[in-house]
Amino acid sequence: MNLTPFGKSIPMMLALLGVSLSSRAQTPEAIVQKMETLYKNVTTYECTFTMKKTSMGVKGKPMTLNSVNRFKYKTPNLYYLELKLTGDGRTITQVSNSDGKVQYLAIVEQKIYQKTEAPKRTRTPIGLFRSMMPDLRVSDVKMKPATQINGKAVYAIEVTQKMPMPDQKDAKPTLLYIDKASNTLVKAVSSSPLKGTMELMLTNQSVNPNFPASAFAYKPAADAKDISKQPRPGLPSGGRIGGANAPTPNTPVPVPPKK
Repeated sequence: MNLTPFGKSIPMMLALLGVSLSSRAQTPEAIVQKMETLYKNVTTYECTFTMKKTSMGVKGKPMTLNSVNRFKYKTPNLYYLELKLTGDGRTITQVSNSDGKVQYLAIVEQKIYQKTEAPKRTRTPIGLFRSMMPDLRVSDVKMKPATQINGKAVYAIEVTQKMPMPDQKDAKPTLLYIDKASNTLVKAVSSSPLKGTMELMLTNQSVNPNFPASAFAYKPAADAKDISKQPRPGLPSGGRIGGANAPTPNTPVPVPPKK
């Protein structure tokens, strides 16, 4: 059957219409929710993530803190998290883990650690960046122009949390960059207190990989001191680790004074 010029255009019009409908179905809210669901439901997960925080320090002096971190997780209660924090000319390394039986929190440079029984459950990987995720239920969510990061096509989504009281200013927007192919979070940028910014970048992500049991093991250095039964000045969350207090990128990590 020979199609008229108009008839030939119908398949193209339908194809274009299909693309349009598909794009409309991918609302920014749905994309963010799909990303969150992915992280909540993983059984195993691995990534490297970097955090960069800028703020105004003492006497208005700009301050930058950088951390490079390695994270592994297996449901329900196995994880290994190494945070290497640098700032003000100093570096500190914190290791936290649960091998299913024992849980450690160690500050390597200070040669101290604490040891507790492993919790029955630990937070899922979404906890790594929960503090940078505004509540979608009370937020304006907008799609920004798509872009690429490290060669990956990503959605760019702006989320602005609305304040509950009319006289309160809305929070500043958070920008989320979500991989179009894998639905994983690639980058997040938000404002931090003290007139600063926070930037999270995730690389080397692997969803549901296979891990040997040794992946979650940790052994303190032979000369490290066990402070599990002592007062815990300087340790995050009052010194308790795991469960609700398991370290995240935003856990305050004590930095030893300059000598």
